[in-house]
Amino acid sequence: MMFGSRSDNGFTIIEGLVVLSVIAIVASLVLANLRFGQKKTILDNEVLRVTQLIRRAKTNSLGSLTFQGGVPRGGYGVSVDTGRDNSVAMLFADQNGNERFNGDFDHCNGECVERLVLSAGVVITSAEPAASIDVT
Repeated sequence: MMFGSRSDNGFTIIEGLVVLSVIAIVASLVLANLRFGQKKTILDNEVLRVTQLIRRAKTNSLGSLTFQGGVPRGGYGVSVDTGRDNSVAMLFADQNGNERFNGDFDHCNGECVERLVLSAGVVITSAEPAASIDVT
């Protein structure tokens, strides 16, 4: 009888734990990058939606599109609800020419042509006519 003899046919517990820990680290890195990629995709989609809203305002103004029976005196514009969480944008027809949205951001009524609600967690932090839109 031989005590203490060792067979080289398998792995030790330490080797198994090392392999499992490497797999866990790689899996956590993959999941972190996946979440970042999903957030970036959502942000890119929201930028596209806001850009399309601005282009519709431009197209409606240049085409003199009628709204409620007439062409708006001030054309069309886009307004962001800066009073709360900056997550709602309105395409509006400026009927009185004051270059402001005169309506309710909760409902599309009055001068509102279209109401755009951004995805959860996406807000418009600034928008300037001569600059690109900066969203986070």
